[in-house]
Amino acid sequence: MSVERNLMSRIAAEMAAGRLTLPSLPEAAATVGELVRREDVTAARLAAEIGKDPALAARLLRVANSAAVSGSGPPAESLTRAITKLGFNLTRALVSRMAIEQMFHPKSPALKAYMRRIWRQSLEVAALSRVLAERLTILEPDTAMLAGLVHLVGVLPIVRLVDDHPELVRSEAELETAIAHMHQAVGRFVLKVWKFPPELVEVPVLANDFLRHHDGPADYADVVSVSLLQLRGDAAGVLTEVDPGRVPAIAKLGLRPEAEVLEMPDLRGAYERTTLLLAA
Repeated sequence: MSVERNLMSRIAAEMAAGRLTLPSLPEAAATVGELVRREDVTAARLAAEIGKDPALAARLLRVANSAAVSGSGPPAESLTRAITKLGFNLTRALVSRMAIEQMFHPKSPALKAYMRRIWRQSLEVAALSRVLAERLTILEPDTAMLAGLVHLVGVLPIVRLVDDHPELVRSEAELETAIAHMHQAVGRFVLKVWKFPPELVEVPVLANDFLRHHDGPADYADVVSVSLLQLRGDAAGVLTEVDPGRVPAIAKLGLRPEAEVLEMPDLRGAYERTTLLLAA
């Protein structure tokens, strides 16, 4: 049995038996995600929840007052004002970003290096997804950023299993190949457990279906698909085999197949500013 099949069978068995260890979304991030979807939510209510985690609250306040956040006026001196300045959707995305980052820390030194690379790719795709959604679609940009941030979340349980059972793989290349075939379904499962909204739950799977056709305007999976193709950041080299001329998502965003969005000065600038925001 190949390494991919062996690992896939192990994960399928662990999931069926309820033994697959899934990452737990910190309480503050989970609650903020639920609150933002409510029509009656207020900045004060979000601040009260985020304030339960002093380190998270301090970091969010720092981001709100950083050079990466545009806008004039006096600095935000309270968490409530910081949330008002950022907006609810950006607050949700940043809180999720801070929470998820903590999960990318396996024990194995080799896996640590691999996960740093996966996290960097997640941030890059998140930044470009926000820019593409803002400039080329009617989608909510900060939700698109969150979609990009979690498109590889299925890697977490797989790496955790390998971290605990290193005998399952023989090399990083084999792990990457296995993950390329498996992370989408696992990612969808993780996001369901985290109670993410349906349009984001499907992103890990749909964003990797580059030939997907659907009616209506671009959705969040389309935006992440185009971001992946533009950045060409997949570890296993799968994207090199994709013909942009056959990708419906590119047309839905109003782009030509040969377009290089990061060579467009205004989009490049917006991407760099969003990258700074995610790094703050």
